[in-house]
Amino acid sequence: MEKKRCFKCQDIKPVGQFFLRKNSPDGYRNCCKECDYLRNKIRRMCRPICSVKNCENRQVSKGLCEHHLRKLRLYGRIDLPGRSDQQEIRIEGDIALISLRDSNGMKAAEAIIDAEDVEKVSHYTWSCFKNRVNCSVYLSVAGKRGNWDKIIPISRLLMNPPQNRIILHRNGNTMDNRKTNLVLVDHTEKAINSKVFSTSKSGVRGVSFKKSIEKWGAILIRRGVTYYGGYFEDIQDAIEARKRLEDVYFRGLFRKQAAENSTVI
Repeated sequence: MEKKRCFKCQDIKPVGQFFLRKNSPDGYRNCCKECDYLRNKIRRMCRPICSVKNCENRQVSKGLCEHHLRKLRLYGRIDLPGRSDQQEIRIEGDIALISLRDSNGMKAAEAIIDAEDVEKVSHYTWSCFKNRVNCSVYLSVAGKRGNWDKIIPISRLLMNPPQNRIILHRNGNTMDNRKTNLVLVDHTEKAINSKVFSTSKSGVRGVSFKKSIEKWGAILIRRGVTYYGGYFEDIQDAIEARKRLEDVYFRGLFRKQAAENSTVI
């Protein structure tokens, strides 16, 4: 294997330990990779501290660190708090409110948790987003600050359920994550409490219009088995048939209360 002498450490090393450089006669840099890493580390440590108050990061350009320089390029100002900044958690009696920000650094919503759970959530960066299926707002944590490797709902962090269990909110408000509002369910109970598609003509789950006979039908599906409630000319009769099926096959299962007003601003 071809070898080369490093200009810095004077060691003879294989060319694979040198970075490529198109303008060099042999096509490689004069310094080995190890010396390049050490030189760049010393350069970074010699940079002055960011000019922003209470920021201890090193400057990159324009007297700002990489974090504040990115804010300046995105928003044109650096005083707006970002989603990765320390979040405000306000305790009011037995509950705590977490202020959530959008991508522009503006306040987007407030999440409710128990005051005793503040220690669990304070180590993470929280944000809210809308699910494309039901357009509901959820909370997610993206790793610890600066490490955006995974997304975990805040409800699963607080309840720590088994993998085969799902968490639903009793009042339908996904921003209310108090333990009294969270309940563990299975996939069947999730299907009962899921929202109706916006394209539904009846507005009721399990009730649809069959064009071939021009009647409203009621069905219920549980664990792959379909139960039929009959076909009716009046939609109200089909809705009542669907309710009767639920009383028979969904008896004793969790059913969500009427959704409260969302806390999204």
